[in-house]
Amino acid sequence: MSEYEVDKNKTFQSFDTSCSHLSESQKSNLLDVYNIARRFSELRKGWLYLEGCPGTGKTHLACAIANDFLNTLPDADRNELEVLIYQSVPLLLDRLQSNKDDSTINVLLNLPLLILDNLGMQANTSWRTEKLFQILDYRYVKHLPTVVINNQNRLFLERHIYSRLTDTDLVTSILLDLPDYRNGGDAYTSSMHKYADKTFKTFQQRENEGFQGNRTRNLQRAIETAQTFARKPNNWLVFASLEHGNGKTHLAAAIGNYQVALGNSVHFYVMSDLLDILRFSYDASNMYTFYQTLDEIRNCQLLILDDLVTQNWSAWATEKMIQILDHRYVMNLPTVITTTEGLNEIQPQVFSRMLDGTATIFIIEVPAYRGNIRTRNKK
Repeated sequence: MSEYEVDKNKTFQSFDTSCSHLSESQKSNLLDVYNIARRFSELRKGWLYLEGCPGTGKTHLACAIANDFLNTLPDADRNELEVLIYQSVPLLLDRLQSNKDDSTINVLLNLPLLILDNLGMQANTSWRTEKLFQILDYRYVKHLPTVVINNQNRLFLERHIYSRLTDTDLVTSILLDLPDYRNGGDAYTSSMHKYADKTFKTFQQRENEGFQGNRTRNLQRAIETAQTFARKPNNWLVFASLEHGNGKTHLAAAIGNYQVALGNSVHFYVMSDLLDILRFSYDASNMYTFYQTLDEIRNCQLLILDDLVTQNWSAWATEKMIQILDHRYVMNLPTVITTTEGLNEIQPQVFSRMLDGTATIFIIEVPAYRGNIRTRNKK
């Protein structure tokens, strides 16, 4: 009855929790998910809800739960149930709509275990939503063991389904805050790895350029400000200057690399690249990838936005960037911004967040780096 076979190779024993490409916090998250899934498999009580982007291990853990359950059954029961207990929501709804037969639903309602994978990937109509809710609501009322796997933020689910999945008395819910392992851990093409050489140690203080006292002190304070933020990221830090090439990006990357070395997750984006990423992931017919991308950027531990220039943003770009920045402002999430835009030229909605007293705005006054050329004093 199911077109989605349980992969017998996906077990708890074959699930890799070491994943060297993950930060320490991500490894901790993965281990927590693994332990919770294993405990659910042993007890098979209540519901387990797993949410995360594709490629984070949700399906592997669901198959491991299914395999554990099937291995407890006699052969006859195992052969019957292994084609029933694991359902992909889009395929299940397609089949129900094609057959127009409630006998399939009636079988699923009372299964001793039901696993629903790929929630959020289905095309929704009122009929399909009604049938999905019929299955979930029955099992909710009866407290029947159920695993639900969602590829999108639950906030985008139909409200009745959302209410069932957020009942903490029945549902154990956990977010896999992890990158797609198939992308080698570089979630959503963050550019942090490209700036691995930009550290505080490699930052040149430019003594050989003969700066006057004020400029020397300004650059030293910029370094100290960045180091203070790196040790304890808090609220927003903005490095601004009308000059290009005077150290803003290096200092921002040094903050990121300091946090990476501590095992924390850092997302670094050149502003124009981030807008391209958002446009590329936007697909009106299948929005889960876009919303997952947007949600990851909005909620990452440390976000670094390089070369912020707001004046050329389209209405769509403005809306999406305000969604990201306003969320991080409200949630007090550490954010580093560099810009060559005059502060009075920045979009008012963005600029107002910078001026509320919690953001640190540092104006770098030194000119662009000129290499090993020392300025001679005029005689």
